[in-house]
Amino acid sequence: MIDVICEMTGVREYVEGDPVELVRNQENGRLVVRAYNEGGNNFTEIDFWDLLAFCQRGPCCLNR
Repeated sequence: MIDVICEMTGVREYVEGDPVELVRNQENGRLVVRAYNEGGNNFTEIDFWDLLAFCQRGPCCLNR
């Protein structure tokens, strides 16, 4: 089960521009970024803390 914390105003799904939410997974307590796509019929979830850790490490793989 997921608790919606907020819609991340100003953040959008890259291709279709659908909304993105910050949610909490009740099973493990982790924060999750949920990006809707396909007109809101599907979504992708990314662990917030994993994403933040990747961004903090710097541009280690941006030269691909």
